[in-house]
Amino acid sequence: MATILCTAPLHSQALPTEQKAADFQVGGGYAGAKPDYTGISQHFYGPNIYFDFDVRHHLGLEGSFTLLNQPAPNGVTEKTYQIGIRYRFTDLRHLPERIVPYARFNYGRGVFNYGYTSVQNPASPGSYITIQNADLGYNMYSIGGGIDFALTRSINIRAIDYQYQSWLNFQPGSLSPAVLSVGAAYHFH
Repeated sequence: MATILCTAPLHSQALPTEQKAADFQVGGGYAGAKPDYTGISQHFYGPNIYFDFDVRHHLGLEGSFTLLNQPAPNGVTEKTYQIGIRYRFTDLRHLPERIVPYARFNYGRGVFNYGYTSVQNPASPGSYITIQNADLGYNMYSIGGGIDFALTRSINIRAIDYQYQSWLNFQPGSLSPAVLSVGAAYHFH
């Protein structure tokens, strides 16, 4: 009887292996946007940086900074600082493990620089001076998603990222650009 009681634990199911408490990656990339600001028909382009801190198997925190510039001549820019939640779809059986689609919702601050204006110089008729217009900040949110691809154990490729932004109380009218970006990130172990 003592032999049965002492060996019973040896036949039990194995305990699950230890899982990481969190995943962290930092990356950068290149973004392009189509703003719907009045009078601008050009796309904006520029760099972005981001981080992802996944605290659960599917759920995590994401932060990003993006600086988008209008090509010359006016120098209009959009800067965004965002933080929010990210949900990774890691249990999609038809996709390889290295491909991870995600969805996200971010909230933050957008700064819109209205660019430069040339006006006639009153001190020197026939010449012009350039005046920088205002930088104004707005609260904003974005919804979006994308696909990350694990190139190696330490390098993730952000194959595509899409976000729809809504800048709150933007004047005159509204600002709701669609932003596409690509990039790469270092995954910390």
